Amino acid sequence: MANNIDYCNGSIIAMHGKDCVAIAVKGGNINDSNKNLYKLGARLYLGLTGRLADILMAYKHLILRKNIFELEKNRELLPKELTLILSQLLYAHRLVPFQIEAVIVGMDPDTLEPHICSLGMIGYPNVTKDFVVAGHRHGPLLGLCKSLWRPSLNPSQLYDTIGQTMIQFCTSYISVGCGVDICLIEKYKITERSLSIKPH
Repeated sequence: MANNIDYCNGSIIAMHGKDCVAIAVKGGNINDSNKNLYKLGARLYLGLTGRLADILMAYKHLILRKNIFELEKNRELLPKELTLILSQLLYAHRLVPFQIEAVIVGMDPDTLEPHICSLGMIGYPNVTKDFVVAGHRHGPLLGLCKSLWRPSLNPSQLYDTIGQTMIQFCTSYISVGCGVDICLIEKYKITERSLSIKPH
């Protein structure tokens, strides 16, 4: 039986490099105004894919919890803390789950330790040191990551790798044009770019 996420036209990749992380998010078609990539801190990004109504509702709940946490602690939320908050939020709705998947990437603002994690509909966190994927056509996207990713990629190599992975995925498995947002997070630099990918 197909996962409901497969019927939603969004895909996410996050990759770990040497002192850097990157995330690439494919939304709908080129003219789609619904963004799936959110900046939640100086070095903290969240990618969401799934049913649009559930994305908006889950994001609204998450931002409320994030704001309360930051007011109480008087500091910016850490990537590991965002992972915990989102995991608890999704698990709390497990009986009638949000039809979404999430990817969190970032760097600890104090230690600059890279962090990437994916979460499924019931909130189980998959924290890893290589790559994670989420969303539409999960299997083929994972296969491309396994083929193209290598350990200890420098920032330039990581950007090229995640970009080529998403381009190959879109041109091979997507029959219409799409927009892709890419964010590369380094210790002292953040690069954000958007690509428009047209079908062959």
